[in-house]
Amino acid sequence: MISRSDVDVEQTAWWLEPGAEPPARGENVTTVVQVLVGDDYFTADDGTWVVQTRADFPGVLSLATGILDGDALALEALVGTPGGEATMTRDPNGTTIWTLTVPYRDGSATAEWRIAPEGSLASWSTELVDVAPTPEDSPFVTFAQLEFVPLSDPEPIEAPDPETPPDPAALGLPPDFPLQVAVP
Repeated sequence: MISRSDVDVEQTAWWLEPGAEPPARGENVTTVVQVLVGDDYFTADDGTWVVQTRADFPGVLSLATGILDGDALALEALVGTPGGEATMTRDPNGTTIWTLTVPYRDGSATAEWRIAPEGSLASWSTELVDVAPTPEDSPFVTFAQLEFVPLSDPEPIEAPDPETPPDPAALGLPPDFPLQVAVP
């Protein structure tokens, strides 16, 4: 798993000041690489590999892998909230769309799961509407969407060489991979 984040946008809580902007954009970007191969767990942050055993693996690499593994239940705290509504629709192409909308703080939260006609999870999204940020929200995200593409015959993941700098391109990250900067 490879994750990139803009620290000045994500971690400075600038959104708590009305009319404020992040202190900078694209200047303080971190890239974290995590790889599980066999009994080894490789992680790299700021250009250095750390090799540990699989037992040291934190259990969930990302929200996306946690959803797929069942270790991270998206919006679990909202299920059973009074006043919520769950719907299911089918597109003409056979895609099933499950939507959960519930009151959340001063607004609402909506989660949507798209199930492809063959039964695989195609996407998951969540959106907050009219929800004011609090000091505990870091980062404050109003919309997130994950797209899943099943691989029919993926190449095996090779163990990184811990003596060389981490190379996200060697793990399949395209050179034009964008750094999404969402500003609430």
